[in-house]
Amino acid sequence: MQLKEHIWPAKRVTMAATGFLGVATLCMGLYVFITQMVFALRASAQNGTIVEVRHEQVPRGRGSLLAYVPVVQVPAGENGFVTIRVDTYSEEPIYKVGQHLSTLCDSAKLKCIPNTFLAKWGDAAVLIFLSFVFFLFVFKLWHL
Repeated sequence: MQLKEHIWPAKRVTMAATGFLGVATLCMGLYVFITQMVFALRASAQNGTIVEVRHEQVPRGRGSLLAYVPVVQVPAGENGFVTIRVDTYSEEPIYKVGQHLSTLCDSAKLKCIPNTFLAKWGDAAVLIFLSFVFFLFVFKLWHL
């Protein structure tokens, strides 16, 4: 009898903590999804021309990494062209000056990302999936 009384409160604490992590992760995922949706609505698809390839430090994991980062020139309405750093990188020198890169750019905010599904929605999808894993764990504990 004492064993069940000892396990039962620990199970409730685990469920509460996991539920909190699920809600927090879901909120973060929805925030990232909404900010990416606002960016995607304001931005336009551009076939930018690479005008520079920078060899710079980019964040990766716990540290940073020396990588190649493309800089593209895209049309900016009546103002002509604007030069924007693309939010991507490669460890290998795959980007070449003069090459065209399909991007999604907001020239007012000076932000460009590659025009791919993962670049637009990947972060939000991972966070939302992770929140459902937490909720699945809570559901499993609930029915034990």
